[in-house]
Amino acid sequence: MISCLLGVVFTINALPDYRFCFAVISLIFLVGAFNTYNSIFDIKVDTINKPNRPLQKKQITIKEARIFSISLYSLALITGFFINQMFFIIVLVSAILTFLYSFKKIGLKKRFLVGILAVNFFYMTLCFLSGWSLYPNNPIPIYPLIFLFLFGFGPAILKDVEDLEGDKKYNIQSFPVIFGCTKTIKLASFFVIYSFILLLIFINENIFPQKYLLALLTLPLMMRTFYKIYNNLNKKELLKKEYHFVLLYLILTEIILISITI
Repeated sequence: MISCLLGVVFTINALPDYRFCFAVISLIFLVGAFNTYNSIFDIKVDTINKPNRPLQKKQITIKEARIFSISLYSLALITGFFINQMFFIIVLVSAILTFLYSFKKIGLKKRFLVGILAVNFFYMTLCFLSGWSLYPNNPIPIYPLIFLFLFGFGPAILKDVEDLEGDKKYNIQSFPVIFGCTKTIKLASFFVIYSFILLLIFINENIFPQKYLLALLTLPLMMRTFYKIYNNLNKKELLKKEYHFVLLYLILTEIILISITI
């Protein structure tokens, strides 16, 4: 939802109007539908990776989860329809993408690189564009979009480290399965660092004002967390905790960007 707000702020350099509330509701439905449908696809994998989820504990059935997911997708599209045409198109594209990500016969998630690109494109690009779509007569903020996509790619890759055991058993072609955990962490660090280097280039070229240097405050925090994960790969609970810190620093970076843009 922060990405949506970023899309608004970078588009109009101000806070959004009341339509943003409905946009957030639509995106909440969409993310809920995606997570629920993906949990059906991952039911065997999550028996190993996330055994405490409702499907694994048999608190709900697959049929109930499927109905719930379809209902949330429908609510996301209906809400989006009443916002404007461009927002509805973005929600529709997002719904199709997230459905194909988990749909068994296509299973983008199982395909190396394609799955992680699809997830990152949804959360960091389409959610950002959903904010822009509230004011579609304005140009798309391309440079922030490039930065956010690269910045989000690191944490997206890193998430699969804690799921290595189940992904490996059920042939999910994630970065840790293909390259191993240590190389994956190094690659995730590279994308985060490279995104900040790109931000510095944008500042140097006067694309962004110098106040955007404040966003660099989160870089050492993220690198410290990556280092802790690197040195504790055998401690699953610690990995989960430290990954939450990575997400926290990602959100903090987005909040900093919002506060210095409005």
